Amino acid sequence: MTMRSLPDRKPFLTAALAIVTLAALAAVAILSALHDKGGVRSRDMLRQLFDRLTAGEAPLIDALIADAREGSPVLVLTHWATVEGRAATSVVFKLTADLATPTLAPGDEWEAMLEGVLSLATLLDSFIDSAVVPFKASR
Repeated sequence: MTMRSLPDRKPFLTAALAIVTLAALAAVAILSALHDKGGVRSRDMLRQLFDRLTAGEAPLIDALIADAREGSPVLVLTHWATVEGRAATSVVFKLTADLATPTLAPGDEWEAMLEGVLSLATLLDSFIDSAVVPFKASR
């Protein structure tokens, strides 16, 4: 299928691209860094994080971009383990105001084995004050 075979959908596609591009690109930048630097390879986990970042009327990604203007939001990746050998991974997005708040364990029996912190300010710098310019689809 090409755009020529969907002439009635061009305005919809153009509007959809104009609405979601900036937030989606910022979310993908974070997830790419998490994949490359954090070693997260689970597609399901990355898909859930994408949904968490971009879903809702006030998406988390918008708050992170706004906070990156003058602050230092971070992503905290923690690998947890129990004495029984169970393991889990958590990802917490913290705004600048929440940096002093410790990451809570999933339960009393869980102990943090490894914690990594990724600064989001440098990743989101290119999205601050960016705008998506709508374009007119041509025939």
